[in-house]
Amino acid sequence: MQLGLRTKLTLVMTGLVFLVVVVLSAVFVSRLTNQVIHETNTRANELAQQIFEQAKHSLEDAKQAGERPATNSPEDRHAYVKRAFQTSEGLLSALQSPLGSNPWIYDVSIVDHNGQVLVSSDQKMMGTMAQARPAFVQVDRSNFFRQMKILYGPQRVFDASFPFTMTGEPFGEVRVGISIPLLRDANSASLRTSGAIALVALLVSTGLAMVVTEPLLKLNADKVFAPTFAL
Repeated sequence: MQLGLRTKLTLVMTGLVFLVVVVLSAVFVSRLTNQVIHETNTRANELAQQIFEQAKHSLEDAKQAGERPATNSPEDRHAYVKRAFQTSEGLLSALQSPLGSNPWIYDVSIVDHNGQVLVSSDQKMMGTMAQARPAFVQVDRSNFFRQMKILYGPQRVFDASFPFTMTGEPFGEVRVGISIPLLRDANSASLRTSGAIALVALLVSTGLAMVVTEPLLKLNADKVFAPTFAL
């Protein structure tokens, strides 16, 4: 079936507008995804540093209370720090407080250099060996396609970590676990909004194309049938 001129013009104009909408939507989604991941990484690192500051306060409180390591051996210092962390109400509260305001957080823990969990927002993890998780900063530094692969991939939890030392030697790190499914859900809501905008734009462009083609066809017809005078 042969298409009429009006139909052809409508399809061409709609296709061009749709192409522009698709390109702009892809750019928007890429920037949005990158922004969400970057802001999450920044916020997680800020939380890790805040937990570290609270952990320092817990050691100062223990010192002011007259508590000391039994000896200066690494084992006794480790036991002293672990006890100070686990008995500090301020630190335990600080570990729990980010969970409500940051729904993408999986857990918050302080581990020693061997990976043993000294204290955590998940009490079941205390005293256990922390599972090895990939660093979330790698996601932040990846390109858009890599980020989307991670967001919809099998790995569920990443870590933002803040290493710290004690007596000049590496002692442990604060780890903020980031749940990829929860982060993906937050990003998916924005993606659905972008898709809805693109659909509306397509419908509007189709309507405008149909309206614009009518005067174009009329103008073309006037030129074709306009009287001419031979000199």
